Amino acid sequence: MAVESPQARELRHTRRIAGSLLLLAGLCLALGMTAQAWHPGWPWQALVAVSEAALVGGLADWFAVVALFRHPLGLRWIPHTAIIPRKKNALGRSLAGFICRHFLSDAQIVSQLQRYDPAARLAAALIDPARARFWHRLLQGLSPHLVRLLDQPALRQLMLQTARQRLGRLELAPLLGRGLGLLTRDGRHRELVNSVLSDAANLLQQPATRALLADKVANEVWAVFRWLNVEERIARSMAERLTEATRQLLLDMMGDPQHPFRRRLDGHLRHLIMRLRDDPSLARRMNRMRDQLLDHPELAGYLQNLWDEGLRRLGQDLAADDSRIAAHLQQATAALGRQLGEDAELQQQFNQWCIQTLPALLGPYRPAIEQFIVQRVERWSADELSRELELAVGRDLQYIRYNGTLVGGLIGGLLFALARLLHLIFH
Repeated sequence: MAVESPQARELRHTRRIAGSLLLLAGLCLALGMTAQAWHPGWPWQALVAVSEAALVGGLADWFAVVALFRHPLGLRWIPHTAIIPRKKNALGRSLAGFICRHFLSDAQIVSQLQRYDPAARLAAALIDPARARFWHRLLQGLSPHLVRLLDQPALRQLMLQTARQRLGRLELAPLLGRGLGLLTRDGRHRELVNSVLSDAANLLQQPATRALLADKVANEVWAVFRWLNVEERIARSMAERLTEATRQLLLDMMGDPQHPFRRRLDGHLRHLIMRLRDDPSLARRMNRMRDQLLDHPELAGYLQNLWDEGLRRLGQDLAADDSRIAAHLQQATAALGRQLGEDAELQQQFNQWCIQTLPALLGPYRPAIEQFIVQRVERWSADELSRELELAVGRDLQYIRYNGTLVGGLIGGLLFALARLLHLIFH
């Protein structure tokens, strides 16, 4: 058994009241006419006049209300009845045009945006802690679904294929050439070289490093010079001096930008940049290396593991009460909201952008929206549309029937009183 909706229940209730008023008017008319026949007198005449007018008014308004949705009493020959079912498509076109002209026109959108003040409302929303908590809870609720969506094999394969295709179209040689060109422009690379030289010199100064290198070098030196009867301690001393000389060389290179080795390094970098930009054979070799790397099964496995680990961490973080992602988002949005709320010029620019952009974005879709409304109304059957509209406005229409019955009776009483007064005056 279908459950009756609240709208249908209210409509049925108001119909009963309207019908009861008509029935009461009819009973009063019958009572007045019967009493007038047995005991003539003006009170019964007044009752007949009032009840008759009330009955006529109620029936007339009943006819008008019913005629909107169906043929009263099923009489199809009565013209201008069942107006909504007969004019369904025309009503749909009129409704669509009305909405687009009066609600979605450029002038209406601009007027609403000017009153709405999008910048101020957006700033208030971004800094509102309650809204931040709402978005956090929403992220927590959506995180399992988001992770499951991203973990679909088809989507994972699509992402890997897309990454493979994008990387496969990447020209490494020109890219590296531009990168090295930016790095060496105006001597920017010198700070990096100095940092590397400093780290290397500091590493050679550490006792553990010096001992390790001394052992390695001493063993090699002793293996060569022992045939010359060179003692092992002398070989170890030579190794330590070589290590210290290397460290000093690194310090000299770091302190002298014009050091021969530094100039040679700069020359090699310039030559490499030129080759990366202009040498087709080097570009082809690098592209072959790129393709071999992309075709390597271990790279696909690495990307797969990286994707899975990223999804796992994403899901764990979003589901946590102290989510780092949510915290960063909250901090970023709050900072943006504070800046927007404090900067009047930025607010004006944002509002002006909305006024200029939103009508332009909506404009091309306005005909499609109008056509959608028309098609949606046309897909409704006449009975379905009538039923939906009657449920929506039928309760209010029943009050027209109330008023017709009550106002009709009141007018009938006034006309009877006027006629009675004129009769007394002239007779």
